[in-house]
Amino acid sequence: MKKITTILMMFIALSSFAQLKVSDTEYIDEVGKVGAFGLPYNARITKSNGVCKFEYKDSNYQTTDVYKSFTFKESDLDALYDMFRNNINAEDGVDKTIELEDESILFISYRKTMGKVYAYVEHKDIYGTRKLPWLNYKQVDKLFGKKNK
Repeated sequence: MKKITTILMMFIALSSFAQLKVSDTEYIDEVGKVGAFGLPYNARITKSNGVCKFEYKDSNYQTTDVYKSFTFKESDLDALYDMFRNNINAEDGVDKTIELEDESILFISYRKTMGKVYAYVEHKDIYGTRKLPWLNYKQVDKLFGKKNK
């Protein structure tokens, strides 16, 4: 009985290692990123297979680095850039709401602080509301890959 149990255990162990799957690695292209001192990035946009991913450091957490993200179509990249950039030089208090395909919502408000206008973005989904870092117009250009070279 011990021999049968041992043989059965060895068969189960060997068969579990044989279930590896090999797939092609997808190429991820970085559109742009905005960093801060000591952090890899505060916000960044990457694209792969027609889908863009906007990753950001959640500003609700001050002592830890918690990164969240949302996705959108690559064809909407310029429209989102225009939404950020065209209103950043507007008067203080301009607010915009963007509904994403994954049923999450972006709230963008523009505030003038110390002579510069900043975009303040909140991302609301089923898990709650999170805040992105403040972005000025140069950071928005860099984030969306529109910086002057």
